[in-house]
Amino acid sequence: PLANYTLWIYLKSRGYEEKQIKEVIAFKRNTHSAMTDDEMLAKSVLSKKELLYLVENIKNPRDALIVRFLYDTGARVSEMTSLKLKDIDLHTKEVQVLGKGKKPRTVFIQETTAKLLEELLKEKNIQAPNDSIFHLKSMSVWYNLKKYGKELLQRDLHPHMLRHSRLQHMADEGVDSFAIKSYAGHSDIGTTQIYIKNSKFQRKLAFDKAGNIWLKDQ
Repeated sequence: PLANYTLWIYLKSRGYEEKQIKEVIAFKRNTHSAMTDDEMLAKSVLSKKELLYLVENIKNPRDALIVRFLYDTGARVSEMTSLKLKDIDLHTKEVQVLGKGKKPRTVFIQETTAKLLEELLKEKNIQAPNDSIFHLKSMSVWYNLKKYGKELLQRDLHPHMLRHSRLQHMADEGVDSFAIKSYAGHSDIGTTQIYIKNSKFQRKLAFDKAGNIWLKDQ
């Protein structure tokens, strides 16, 4: 298809190897099937146990930090790789990202993630406001996570799955759709509703509201 050819030309111009490009296109082809949004989301969400296992077993500290960072912030990989030192406040644990349509939004990182990020900044001597934080291309992050997913979880893994996981976990904890929409930077509430629809919280709420007819037996 023309879209794959265009992607091939673009990635080639960015200096990526043919092996990497083939894997990206194969991944896109396999995931863009006749599956519904619900089915695709189900395949794209990591459990909390999987996330913890992942960060505990990735030996490269920077890569483990990237998993934590992408999950905490729910950021798109392109938003993360374009971050500069001036975009992060370690004291308040706030991160300013520039989303689709160049729309800025504030997201947050956990205390443990902030400490690991501070260690990285010191190790790499990142001091100037316009210094890049991670010094990585989006494709490199994609390629590394694919490798870790295969080695550690025996499943496909790509950066956007950490965003999906974060937003789904928010919905599972009862965070409302408008708060999730704001955090994710969605332009359409309909996109956010997919997470709410798949939320364990909503199913549990429906179950509890229906009442317990067996109480009559007690």
